[in-house]
Amino acid sequence: MRAEGLLDVLQSHSRSAMMRRVSVRLYLAPDFQTSMTNMSSRGAATLSFDEAWDRWRGDLVDQNRNRDVERVDFGRTVGYLKRFHGIQLKNHLRLRWQQPRCHSQAAREVAIMHALCNAGFHPPRVLAWGQELAGNRELRSLLLTESFDGRPLSDHGPEAVVAHLPDVAEELGRSVAAGLFLPDLGLDHVFVLSNGNYGLLDFHNARRTKRASARELGRALVRFFTSPGSDAIQEHREDFAARYLAAAGRPAAQRATLRLFASRLGPVDAPSSPSIANATRMREDSE
Repeated sequence: MRAEGLLDVLQSHSRSAMMRRVSVRLYLAPDFQTSMTNMSSRGAATLSFDEAWDRWRGDLVDQNRNRDVERVDFGRTVGYLKRFHGIQLKNHLRLRWQQPRCHSQAAREVAIMHALCNAGFHPPRVLAWGQELAGNRELRSLLLTESFDGRPLSDHGPEAVVAHLPDVAEELGRSVAAGLFLPDLGLDHVFVLSNGNYGLLDFHNARRTKRASARELGRALVRFFTSPGSDAIQEHREDFAARYLAAAGRPAAQRATLRLFASRLGPVDAPSSPSIANATRMREDSE
C-alpha cells in the first residue's frame, strides 16, 4: 500500500473521534502581538488562528504539495510565512519519533530554532506560529519569521563566497557538535548578516541527535555543494568538508563523504581560484 493510502486509512478510522477534539493555538511574539492588535476583526489583543491564516497574505516565493512560503509586508516588519496545509506520512512519523517531538511541523521548526539560539547560532526571529490539531494529528500549522538583515551566500560573487567558506564550514560543523543536525543547508540558506554573523534557514528536516551517521553528514555536504551558486566553488569541497567534519568532531566521516562526492558530484576541474586557506588569509589581510 502506498504511504499516502496508508495515511488516508489511518485518518478515516479515527476521523469521527478526532474531530471532536480539535485544538487550535496561535502564539505571537510580544512586540509583534502589539502591532497586530488593530488587525483583529474583534478588536482583540490577539488574533485567532483562522484570522491569521486568512488575513496574512503576501507574495508566494516557494511552494510544494503541502507547504507554501509567502513574503508578507506588515509595514515596519517584513516576514516570511510558512503555511503547512497538510502532512505526509513520513513527516507525521518524524514528529512522533524524532527529537524534538512535536504536534505540528511549525512547532518542530520553532523548537529547532530555539535550540539553535540557545547554542549561539542565528536562525530568524520567530514572530508567530500556530497549529490546528485533531487529536494528535496536524490539520494545519503556520510559522512566521522575521526577514534577515543580509543576503544569502548564493547572492555573493564567487570570490566573496570562497572567502566565507572556512567560517561557514566551522559554523555548520559546530551545530552538529551541539547535537543539531541540519541536513538541508546550502549557499541559499546561509545569510551573511549586517552584524557579521551567519544567519541559518530551512529546518524542516532538522533534528536533535547525539550522533548523525557518517552517510548523513556526507549527504548534507552533497546538498550544500548542489545548492544554487555552488558550481563556482566545487574545487573547494574537500577542504570545506574537512573543516566541517573537524568542527563537528567527526573527522573520520571524511572517507564516506569523499565517496559520496565522487559518486554524486563527479570529478573536480583544476583549481581556478585560491584555496580556502589562502582565501582566508586574503580576507584577514583586507580586514
